[in-house]
Amino acid sequence: MTLSFAVIQQRAEITLRMALGATPALVMLAFGRRIGIVIAGGIAIGLALASAGTMFTGNVLFGGQDQPPAPFLLAALSTLVAGVVGAVVPIVRASLLNPVDALKGD
Repeated sequence: MTLSFAVIQQRAEITLRMALGATPALVMLAFGRRIGIVIAGGIAIGLALASAGTMFTGNVLFGGQDQPPAPFLLAALSTLVAGVVGAVVPIVRASLLNPVDALKGD
């Protein structure tokens, strides 16, 4: 499930929380935490698979030489940046929901 879809699906829950006193910052923190867990898990799994793949194919392709960590770090950093950039719009959209309009059932 994408984050945008989660915001749409949980619109009533978000607006109810905001009507009961949750601030937009708390809503942003809740969705930010959720996407942070997904990004961290993806980076961890990706680094583990890349490391295992490098060890497996390193002898064949590179003559047994170890690969420098720079490509792995660059891939992890680019994944982190892409995840954060992709999460900004849905997180801001969730924090800008108007509880009165949403609870009326517009």
